[in-house]
Amino acid sequence: MKRVLVFFGLLLTTNLIAQVVSVQEAKSILESKNVFGPQEIAKALGIKIDSMLVPPIPFSKKTLEKAKAMGMFLILKMPLSVNALNNLLKGLVDKEAKLFYHYNLRDGKFKRSAWYTDMDWFTKSDSDKPYWTLDSKNLLRNSLNKNYIQQTGRIYDCLMNKIFVGDTIPQIYREALAQWDSIRPIIKKMMAGTNNCELQCDSLLDISKINLLCRPSPFDIIYDLVVIFKITKKRIFTGVKILTNVRDKDGLRVSVGYFDDKGIAIDAMATEESDEETGGLFIQKL
Repeated sequence: MKRVLVFFGLLLTTNLIAQVVSVQEAKSILESKNVFGPQEIAKALGIKIDSMLVPPIPFSKKTLEKAKAMGMFLILKMPLSVNALNNLLKGLVDKEAKLFYHYNLRDGKFKRSAWYTDMDWFTKSDSDKPYWTLDSKNLLRNSLNKNYIQQTGRIYDCLMNKIFVGDTIPQIYREALAQWDSIRPIIKKMMAGTNNCELQCDSLLDISKINLLCRPSPFDIIYDLVVIFKITKKRIFTGVKILTNVRDKDGLRVSVGYFDDKGIAIDAMATEESDEETGGLFIQKL
């Protein structure tokens, strides 16, 4: 018997409705295999979703066409925390296959080594309403063995040289790009200096809108891994980790990945640190 989760929807204005791309239209642009709408999410998570409560797709046809060229997919995100998602799935993604490496199926609890269970990004949802994102199944090009700052530069380049080439840049992204133009030289100077400027540098990176809009949260990645596996029975990011837009209690950057049959691994590394198995992921939010 399917569990029923109640989510609060959005009120649509007449003007907005006229501009909305339907789920069916999105599937015709991106191909059905690259759109995870209400039907797919309900199947993957074993829940019922009232179609009246699903928000409109915020991306234009042109944006979806560019996303297709980049190998991205459209997915409806439900307002769940990482912990709630794990509870919903009872810690499993398939029979005896765990969702998290640090989860003990026998006890139905996380192991003591799971240092993240009291973190806000684990216990609280990213949003209080359902929302759509354009996500990627592949790492951002040339992002492996690059630190957080260098990866942010790759995200900036992706926006400027691929996403918005020959197109009007939405206000929210104009502000994000302008902000990065202004703080990037400051961060570069801080990192090149001899004084201990890591805290100030991290504070600037935390407020950078590019990372908030285009770098995934831990939930974004974990949710994608679950849905894609449930629908396609295929695992992605089995041998790599992805740097997210949140930090742990010690100020390290949280990474998520290694999605094999032992479960998702969650780790952390310093802002200036790089690793040959850790990369960046480009997503789009509005």
